[in-house]
Amino acid sequence: MGFMGLLHWVESDECADFRYTILKTVSELCEKELKNKANEYNTPGWVNIALLVEDGMFDFLQEDDIVDADFLSIFQEVIARLEQTINALNPDITKNVSSLLNCSSDSGEFITDYTRLRDSVKTFLDRQ
Repeated sequence: MGFMGLLHWVESDECADFRYTILKTVSELCEKELKNKANEYNTPGWVNIALLVEDGMFDFLQEDDIVDADFLSIFQEVIARLEQTINALNPDITKNVSSLLNCSSDSGEFITDYTRLRDSVKTFLDRQ
């Protein structure tokens, strides 16, 4: 069909296709990052994604992009892992946080940070 104008990307089929390719590439990189494990020196991939969501890295996404480019499942997984970690760090729950984070259990000092990150990702999804 070509293009109908130059006022917005939706007026060009090629631009819309290019935009979708960018979205899918970013989504695939996030999927790969979810598998990134932590060690005593580095944060796990799901924390990295949450930090970037909080920083506004994904603010360019539109509501349809979240579902169409598979970001919803990624962000839901990030929230789930943050909640799992928050629960593991809760002193009333006797879970092995070391296996969750692949680092020492003295990471309990970060419960406020994990809670903030979880809330940031939730807020981001609620805005969409």
